[in-house]
Amino acid sequence: MRDSAHLNWTTRYEADVAVLYDGHPLTASAWESKSLNGSASLMLPYIVRLLGEAETYDQPILRLMEDMPIPHGKQEDLVALKLLPEWSVVVKVVIVHLDLARATKTGLFGLSGDAPVQVLDAASPLASQLYELAEACEREAVSVTAAQDFTRMSANDMDAMVQRVAFKNLHNRELSMRMRAAIMFRLCTKMCNHSNTLEEGITGSAVSNQ
Repeated sequence: MRDSAHLNWTTRYEADVAVLYDGHPLTASAWESKSLNGSASLMLPYIVRLLGEAETYDQPILRLMEDMPIPHGKQEDLVALKLLPEWSVVVKVVIVHLDLARATKTGLFGLSGDAPVQVLDAASPLASQLYELAEACEREAVSVTAAQDFTRMSANDMDAMVQRVAFKNLHNRELSMRMRAAIMFRLCTKMCNHSNTLEEGITGSAVSNQ
């Protein structure tokens, strides 16, 4: 009852992996959500392949776009999105590099660390807690192999950006208003971006192979 459906797939993967599939991914996700807690989410790149740095979110879109034909290939998406009253759109993914014991004690990843992926409304207080935890974990590292960008955008601005992008691509104002910005937090118990952890793993491997 606590689980929600998430579509971690975007149309650009078709060319990358040449996967043939039956049915429509977004439709399947919508129906899957009905057997869970009724919530569903998708990645922002599913709606728009490339998001320009200059994409505005505080300017109105001309109403004449509502009369424009929907882009080719988006008809099924439009029908699928209408199956639910609201969708969460993941705008950003944040990795929390923390060992399982400490992650469990925080209570932020389920009762025993059994919920390593959290998709949260951008305005959720829990999202702020996880952001702070991710930053703290990264500061603890002796050296970080791949630093994350923890720059934050206000929840209102993220919602406005998501709704604007959805309207520009689907040409349906009412549907775009059903979409809310979300952030995905993923727990990495191997702390793979901590260079000291990687060095220990390499040393341990060398010893065990002797």
